[in-house]
Amino acid sequence: MIDTNRVDKIIQYALAVASEQEFGERELGPIHFVKYVYVADLEYAKSHDGQTYTGATWIFYHFGPWCPAVHDRIDPALKAIGADKKYISSIKCDDDFIRWHNKDKNLIDEIESELDFLVSINVKSAVRKYAADTYTLLHYVYKTHPMLNAAPNEKLVFLPVERMVKKKAKVEAKEITKRQQKQQKQRRDRLHSFVQKQLAKQKQQSVSKQPAPRYDEVFAAGHEMLDNIAGSSIVTETLVCEIADDVWKSKSRHDPDLPR
Repeated sequence: MIDTNRVDKIIQYALAVASEQEFGERELGPIHFVKYVYVADLEYAKSHDGQTYTGATWIFYHFGPWCPAVHDRIDPALKAIGADKKYISSIKCDDDFIRWHNKDKNLIDEIESELDFLVSINVKSAVRKYAADTYTLLHYVYKTHPMLNAAPNEKLVFLPVERMVKKKAKVEAKEITKRQQKQQKQRRDRLHSFVQKQLAKQKQQSVSKQPAPRYDEVFAAGHEMLDNIAGSSIVTETLVCEIADDVWKSKSRHDPDLPR
């Protein structure tokens, strides 16, 4: 069950920390508060066997972690500390154009004493680093391990990375039969043999003396002929890319040994 008091304190603390930022970075919107509560839960869970600080249920929604119950606590939490709410005129009337500002400069120490140490230090670090920079904040939370181990609309699991990787490796190992292992070995052997032959061929070719290139009339005529064969220049088009559903659970998203 979600602990609304803890959620409220994190929201209030995030705004209090933001109020010490440089001008232009002191106001936060709803999307920022939700992500900073997620950061608190993420960092707390790392040393509490996957248990979150707030007990909120997080899901993979659009481009990041989301919890409606956390979003619903923003207004009451900030009104309780007398924060100013500002509406910014725009064609789109949604949460992205609401900004909150804290007037009480003494809030940080007061709220900090009521938060877990891991929560306060990580939320403070995140707010000072990202503030109201929506793009970089979303980019950061999207690459966290609960997100990389989930598909859209799935519930996020906050197990430590090591346990998550071992769990997935165990499941994948069970799915590989002896026949598949044999087939994989045969493919690896064929690939190894092919690579060795290509390397040997390249080595032999590099030793052979190559004739100097000729940039004469024959070269120019050949270049012109190739241009004519190629036809007109490539036309720029707008295309739609469809992503297969199984990509969300592929190793390329969650395996720490693969570069990203």
